[in-house]
Amino acid sequence: MVYEELAMTGSGIISACGGNGFGGGGGGRIATDVFSRHEDPKIFVHGGNSLGCPSNAGAAGTFYDAVPRSLIVDNLNMSTETDTLFMEFPYQPLLTSIFIRNSAKAAVPLLWSRVQVQGQISLLDGAILSFGLAHYSLSEFEVLAEELLMSNSIIKANYYFIQFQP
Repeated sequence: MVYEELAMTGSGIISACGGNGFGGGGGGRIATDVFSRHEDPKIFVHGGNSLGCPSNAGAAGTFYDAVPRSLIVDNLNMSTETDTLFMEFPYQPLLTSIFIRNSAKAAVPLLWSRVQVQGQISLLDGAILSFGLAHYSLSEFEVLAEELLMSNSIIKANYYFIQFQP
């Protein structure tokens, strides 16, 4: 099998945004495998506007850039109560960076979860990253990265506390 290095030229918009409606639709998924970009296209994966509840837009989608192996979750500063779910993270090869930003909410809803990257995890501008299941007391998580960068953001570990009374 022969692989050619791909180059991207020109300008424009690549979009997998959620639709607008009574309940805003969730953003989609975009993946690129481009070795060389001569111009930076605008890439959007945010959720759609909710007319029924304007403060709860659709969840952000994801943009995976295969050449640097980075994952971006960006909701374009549209507030949402809906998480972008990560059911597992690749172990080999590791992602080099994860960016969750602009009011995006991401969740790893597993009893045991591990988020491991080779470089940086960035949570910026109102981002929330949640781990675990809210109704299980045994949820465990690991975050392994060379650097964790946070600005106006939250990491939540969900757990359920049971209190026994005599």
